Amino acid sequence: MLKNIFLIVFIFFIIISCKNDNTNGFKISGTSDSYITGSTARLFRVENKKKKVLDSTVLEKGNFTFEGKVDGPDIYYITIDNVLGALPIILANETFDLQVIKDSLANSKIIGSKENDYTQKYNEGTQYLRDKHKVLNERFQIFKLSGNKDSMQTVKFSYDSLVLEKGKFDVSFIKKYPNTTLAALILERITMAKQISEEETNLLYKTLSKEMQNTRAAKYALEFIEEQKKRNN
Repeated sequence: MLKNIFLIVFIFFIIISCKNDNTNGFKISGTSDSYITGSTARLFRVENKKKKVLDSTVLEKGNFTFEGKVDGPDIYYITIDNVLGALPIILANETFDLQVIKDSLANSKIIGSKENDYTQKYNEGTQYLRDKHKVLNERFQIFKLSGNKDSMQTVKFSYDSLVLEKGKFDVSFIKKYPNTTLAALILERITMAKQISEEETNLLYKTLSKEMQNTRAAKYALEFIEEQKKRNN
């Protein structure tokens, strides 16, 4: 269970390179480092814990293309049959290039775009936290196998401190980069995880740029706290 919680808390976003605005819709041109033909690539998002496929295509000689239109920038995922993992992306109505690494979608090559620069800053800033998380998870698994409950509890206390440290970093990132889609997505995540109070959610929402306040993620953060208030009344 602790391992699963770690994965949820420390999930981070990869944004593929944006070449130019395309108000008519988006286009993702993907190229694999391996000669893949016949495998299906899927572009989807998760709504109400269910996968909603936006587009799918069959790879031809390692190449594939997604096309469509979205209401606004949001988190989506790309999977390819027989390729391990899923690639999270922030998708908008723009033109993108993606170079897929077959052995690991998460390490696929990303080129350019301001959003990608911000995501790189976030990933670099949280690397030491992910390193700590890895060590704690390994220790927890060892103590679990040996049945050492006292040591397991000690690891959990350390994990709680790590969560608080991660939360402070997230809040700081939102305040520092309020004009990024990533900031809105982080606000949604920490609000839903109840890592911040209702008051903090409202204050952080107000720090976002007007454009980011209108994203689905930011709006849902406010909707979530309203739903929680209704349930508690």
